[in-house]
Amino acid sequence: MALRGRRTGPAGAVPAGWSPGHRVAWYAASERPLRALVAGRRRPGTPPVVLVPGLGCVRSMVEALHATGAWTRGTLLDLPGAGHDGPDACAPTVAAVADTLATWLAQRSAPVVLAGHSTGAQAALRAAVAVPAAVAALVLAGPTFAPRDRRPDRLVRDVLRTAWHEPKSSLLMALPDYRRAGVRGLARYVLSGLRDRPEEFIGRVDCPVLVARGRHDRLAPTGWIRALAQAAPDGHAVTVPGAHAFPWEHPGRFAQLLADAAARAAQAGARRPGVPVGDAGGARAPGRGGDAGRAAEHLHARQEASRDRDAPTSGGPGPGGSAAPG
Repeated sequence: MALRGRRTGPAGAVPAGWSPGHRVAWYAASERPLRALVAGRRRPGTPPVVLVPGLGCVRSMVEALHATGAWTRGTLLDLPGAGHDGPDACAPTVAAVADTLATWLAQRSAPVVLAGHSTGAQAALRAAVAVPAAVAALVLAGPTFAPRDRRPDRLVRDVLRTAWHEPKSSLLMALPDYRRAGVRGLARYVLSGLRDRPEEFIGRVDCPVLVARGRHDRLAPTGWIRALAQAAPDGHAVTVPGAHAFPWEHPGRFAQLLADAAARAAQAGARRPGVPVGDAGGARAPGRGGDAGRAAEHLHARQEASRDRDAPTSGGPGPGGSAAPG
């Protein structure tokens, strides 16, 4: 579902134009306040989902959060903090986001399905290695950057080639968060991503890993996605419709990928007695025929029609893809 002409609402409110499908929560992580958007509720035997946006663009994953909330509790972390006007939760680098994320995950009472997009995927991968007991399954959506593309000239080329296939409104969607991040903050985040080496971490992940890319995403080319999946002890690669911003353009499809990852986590937990999955530690997770599948179908229908407790602290202040890497 396209998000066109949406504006930020007053402090503490759901952004204007978005359905009231989430609430704002605040956590303490690494001695700084961490803002999050939360949707849905926890269900016995089903792991909660945690989303990490690329380049801090929280808006790019809000619709996917709503779709996820149809079958489990989803939490979208505002990391490093560009989704609101308050102080950032951490520095705008892959390593800092990963450290803050790992600290927050270590405080959870049950393993989660951890999903990161773009540079958020790089941070999620590092966090999954740092706190393996906290992650039941890992989803890397459009992970940047392939070894051969870790140069500014190649990055510009890939961004331009990918932008041709992105929705025209995707940049408008991302601009508010990018404006708050600032040019220096964005540049610092991108440069840290170029220096990061996901291939050095992926082999140390001991949970199921799903690596996904949009069909027209030059920032996450097919060979790179396959290489990451093959390097993971339990990895799987998939290509879906869209380009780099596919979690925003196709939120229902992305939510279905998360449900698939939850099912794989349940299967892995069943094979390894004593490994809990979800609240009840059971081996049940939503599949294509369950709530997540119906949510995905509903979201897809809405798109087509429009186009053609981990108890947090009390709510605090705060409001609430482009082809650029996130």
